[in-house]
Amino acid sequence: MLEAVDSGDTKVGVVVSEIHCPRLHSFHVRAHRLVLAARSPVFESQFDGVEEDRDIEVTHMEPKVFKALLHYIYKDALLEDAESSSFSLLRLPSPFY
Repeated sequence: MLEAVDSGDTKVGVVVSEIHCPRLHSFHVRAHRLVLAARSPVFESQFDGVEEDRDIEVTHMEPKVFKALLHYIYKDALLEDAESSSFSLLRLPSPFY
């Protein structure tokens, strides 16, 4: 489902910015708004009152950590090749997962 960005669900653009240099090291990813909100109270509150076609911004998180978080949200499993990312996920505030 994470790879299926053309599905009928409402999607959201997520702009992830790194801690040290937010504007230089950001990337855009497409994800399903309903999936993120169902799995994370943080995302649920971010979508409250936000128009469906608007992006949200996630700051102070490395892109590799966010990708690992997305994988966990969608597949309920950690990335096999992401030991350092898995450790970083554990340091995220618990409302994210």
